[in-house]
Amino acid sequence: MTPLSFEWSWTADYFIFMGLLYTALIIIGCGLIYTYIKTWWKSEGGGSPPKVSYRSKYSEY
Repeated sequence: MTPLSFEWSWTADYFIFMGLLYTALIIIGCGLIYTYIKTWWKSEGGGSPPKVSYRSKYSEY
């Protein structure tokens, strides 16, 4: 439901509902963008992951 839709009425309850809806969508979108950027930075700077030390001792076990 948007201001361009057929049944839109310019009342306070529509403004409150749609305002809260779009605020929640913006918060979720910003959170997703933040996690994508943080993951991208970590993957670019980290190179290969560190080796697990116990895997080199398999022959001893």
